[in-house]
Amino acid sequence: MLWACELKPRSWWTDNFSFTAICADLVHHLSQWLNQGYCPHYFITCCNLFDQSDRANQILAAERLCEINQMKMIKWFVESYLQRCCERCPSNVSRLFDDVTTSEKLQRAVSAAVNWRKSNVLYESWDAFQGAECIIAAAMSAGSMTAPARSAWMKELTKLDEKLVLYFNLVSCLHIACKIPSHGSPLKWRNLLAVLCDALGWDKNLLQQKNASELVEVLQQSAVEQLTVFRQLEARHFGSVDSRHDCHNRL
Repeated sequence: MLWACELKPRSWWTDNFSFTAICADLVHHLSQWLNQGYCPHYFITCCNLFDQSDRANQILAAERLCEINQMKMIKWFVESYLQRCCERCPSNVSRLFDDVTTSEKLQRAVSAAVNWRKSNVLYESWDAFQGAECIIAAAMSAGSMTAPARSAWMKELTKLDEKLVLYFNLVSCLHIACKIPSHGSPLKWRNLLAVLCDALGWDKNLLQQKNASELVEVLQQSAVEQLTVFRQLEARHFGSVDSRHDCHNRL
């Protein structure tokens, strides 16, 4: 594949594009290399990736690969890939793959699967997003959140979706606000508050001057503000998802 990307012109990849035709052509190139007993390493000069002591099997494999044409490649993709994908589709779509003996029938089945996927992918993303919210809230309510744990969470959530970082911060504010009245000055939540100050750009010295009730009010107000922004971003991204599916308990 690396050699093909370097040696084949752009037009070979784009003109009259056919994924299965390209794959069949690449397989034939591999067949030629097997016949010659030489597969050049892409990065190491004069390095042969084929074992010269296995020439009999290489020649046999070359003959088998040479027999693969575009129609056989299409059949392989349908049986090994498309039919497995259609197992996730509703029955009215999956049953179209029961008969793909002509290109028209195959095109109709694939188009139906693609259209279903397009209509369903946003809901799946939204469902996963809601699940992440529940997990974050559950982790906080378990009372096991520490500054190192928060750092690990932030790293992973940043990879998933920046909006979840905002949600994590607002839940952290509520978590700390709930701990303050019953835990006057434990080091655990104070360390977490210090980390949260850095994340939100708050003045630590200013917060230290506030009493418990004032600190709780600041945290609750910040949580509400962040929640408002979070819900606006969420609605902008998932606004077309039917709200009656939403079983998540809102804050």
